[in-house]
Formats: sequence, C-alpha cells, structure tokens
Amino acid sequence: MPRALWNGSLSFGLVNVPVSLLPATRSRDIRMREIDADRGAPVSVRRICTAEGSQVPIEEVARGLEVDGTIVMLSDEELAAAQPRRTDTIEIARFVDLSAIDPVMYDRSYWLAPFGEAQGAIRAYRLLVEAMASTSRAALGETVIHNREHPVLVRAHEERLLLSTLLFANEIRSMEELEIPDVAVDEQALQRMISVIEELGTDFKPTRYHDRHRERLRALIAAKQKGAPIEVVPEPPAPAPTPDLIGALEESLAQIRAKHPQTAKTGRGARKAPSAPAGRQAARKRSS
Repeated sequence: MPRALWNGSLSFGLVNVPVSLLPATRSRDIRMREIDADRGAPVSVRRICTAEGSQVPIEEVARGLEVDGTIVMLSDEELAAAQPRRTDTIEIARFVDLSAIDPVMYDRSYWLAPFGEAQGAIRAYRLLVEAMASTSRAALGETVIHNREHPVLVRAHEERLLLSTLLFANEIRSMEELEIPDVAVDEQALQRMISVIEELGTDFKPTRYHDRHRERLRALIAAKQKGAPIEVVPEPPAPAPTPDLIGALEESLAQIRAKHPQTAKTGRGARKAPSAPAGRQAARKRSS
C-alpha cells in the first residue's frame, strides 16, 4: 500500500469525513542517464553563469523571472508569500453530474481512503461512496497538493473514493485554435463507419494494454548486457490517405467479421443498456 501524502478530511456543509490521500498512479518509466560516450562515465549538470562562463555554487543561485527584458529577482521569503496555505482539508462546494466533466480537464488521480479505524469514520466514508454511486454525482472542490492549489473532483469508483485534480480553464487550449474545414459527410460512408465501430465494440479492460516500449527496452538492455547484437528496425512508411473510403470501410467490415465470426452471431458490438452504478450493485449484494 502506498504511503499517504496527508491525512485530513473531506468537508461539505456540516459533514466531515476523515480521509487519507494516497497516490493512485505510479511512473514505470525507465530513466536513462547521460553518459560520456568516450569514457563511459555519467555526465553531471553544472550551473554556469552566462555572463562570465564560470560555475555558480548552489548557495549563490537565486531565482527570478524575465519581464519585458528585465530580470525580476525574488528571494525565498518573497516567493513564500505567494505559496498557498498548507491544508489537509478538501473543501467540497458543489456536486455535479459526472458526465458534465469533460475528460480533457482531468490531471492526476489519487485514492481517498478512510482515515483511522473508528467505525464512525468508516461508516461516513461508505455512506458517501454509496450516495455518489447511486446518484452518478461527483463532488467539486479545492485543496492543496504538493504546495499547489488545485480544483478537484471526487467520485465513487469501485466502492472507493477517487480524487482527480483538474486543470484550470486557461490551461486548456481553445478549440478555435484547431481549424478543421467544414465538409459534407456522405451518408453511405457514415453508415459503413458506424457499422465498423459497432463491430469493434467491446468493454474496456485496462489489462489488455501493455507498455510495449518499456518491455522492448528492458529486453534490449538485457541483450546488450549479454553482448548480443542489436537489430535496428527502420521506421515504417507513413500511411497514405485512403482513396476509396467506402470501399475501405466495406473491406474492413468483411475482415473484422471473418476474424471475429462470433460478433455477428452474439451481437458483441451492439450497444448495451447502461448497468446500475457500482454502489447500487454492492448494496444489492449486501442485502441479499
């Protein structure tokens, strides 16, 4: 279990739910170091003064920002004046429909777990999970994580609370920057495209996907350690635009049905009716 970033509370109205904030994700990147190609020794980063070309000791390094051609210097004490006050409370202001939040707004995710072993705290946590799952509502609020203020969204997920920090509105690029010409859509092509989408319809299973680049990199490093030759694979040519879109869609549909013959028989690609929220399913299980 990951170590809690802080222990505090989820607060709205007169309700106070003690929670622990834990990271929900972890980086699995393989971090490469910069190495001197001739000597095989790691390369260190040095702070060099651009005016004199001399190295600057860390204790003499200050911080500043260039504004209109002038450097505005700020001391650590002055920078601290702009830092948000540390808080261990997530202040909830509103509850919204989860579908109202555009996924482009999501930043990082954290688990919220009940803090402490008191039955009252655990009961309040479970009650909030069940209520939000039953209503498909999520909580909007604000908190401070890693010395930065964040708008946050708290939602029920697999009978637990999941907190996601949200991006600020000015961090999202305007759609007006993305200029796409307006062209008429061929109705026959549209129906063929819908058929292909339906045939490939399935449930999302995260375990289907693997970090193949990381796996290849680990295998490459292991082979290099053993002195095995490394084969360099050339980049594949860029795909050309489809000249006959309807023909390509019809051929794709035939290939999909040939590869997955059960699809047409079972209707795997058909839309399913939405299932009951996880909280309701859990409640039914406990009551049966």
